[in-house]
Amino acid sequence: MIFYTFLIILETFKTIKKDVIPFKNFRLVVKLTSNNVFCTLIDLNSKKTVLQLSSGKCNISCSKKLLRYSTKIVLESFLQRCEPFLAESTVTLKFSGPIRMRRFILNSSFYHLRIFKVAQILFDIKANKCFNGCRPPKQRRKKNKGLRLFK
Repeated sequence: MIFYTFLIILETFKTIKKDVIPFKNFRLVVKLTSNNVFCTLIDLNSKKTVLQLSSGKCNISCSKKLLRYSTKIVLESFLQRCEPFLAESTVTLKFSGPIRMRRFILNSSFYHLRIFKVAQILFDIKANKCFNGCRPPKQRRKKNKGLRLFK
């Protein structure tokens, strides 16, 4: 009797295992540098890069002054291309860049991920100083303390 119930339980687990779709895990990496925007979609199950986009691939010239504008265009087109992969999956968003752009990028990506009906959204924000920090103060010119004959 016990053996028979064990077989029934084993058969039910086999059918459940076939019906369940394995979870899809993705990492969405957004990296901002001083003159470029890099967006990458990585499949964590197979550990392969699925999609990659930058401002050069979008034919957008990027500079420090145009960084906010180019980031918006690159991120919008990248998230539109990511839509078929991200439906009902777990997404980790990794951001690296200046602090001023953080809120803008997180709001935009969170909005798109909600539209795609993603199961879970996790954030990994790297707090780093970008663009090599501040310029050091200018050195003062030293007085020439050489030979003073007339003073």
